[in-house]
Amino acid sequence: MMILSKIFNWHLFETIILAVESHRYRSEMKPSKLISPVDLQKLTALIQESQFKLIFIGSPRDRLSRLIVPKLKYALKLNSMQVYYFDFADADPDDYQSLFNRLGITTLPSLMITNGDGSVTSIDLDHLEKAIQFWSQKKAPVKFNLVNNQATSQLP
Repeated sequence: MMILSKIFNWHLFETIILAVESHRYRSEMKPSKLISPVDLQKLTALIQESQFKLIFIGSPRDRLSRLIVPKLKYALKLNSMQVYYFDFADADPDDYQSLFNRLGITTLPSLMITNGDGSVTSIDLDHLEKAIQFWSQKKAPVKFNLVNNQATSQLP
């Protein structure tokens, strides 16, 4: 154990925990009727489509992404919704950075709804369950305002 710890620069337990958490995350985010993984090219095409789509950008290496996934899956299942998932760790930052800048994505992970006109509306991750529930009922172009923990719509 000491030799392995030294090989991992004394971070063996952190490495093991990260590997276990990453495996759990990847299991949660595997393709299903709720989750559709996409690459950068498909992500760009989804944003340009005239249909409204729910998109989650995260990574198993990101702690916040790993914390959000159970809540996200619960909200998707509860509302019979599908999310398109882009793993930013699988792409080169130079490739996706210009798209993220154009869309105004400044923090990762990110959950958003495409507006059908090449733009997106970000969803506050603290209120993702309410926003997904609201959007699943409307399925129309809306901007979300969360006031007093209530989702209200505002036409773009």
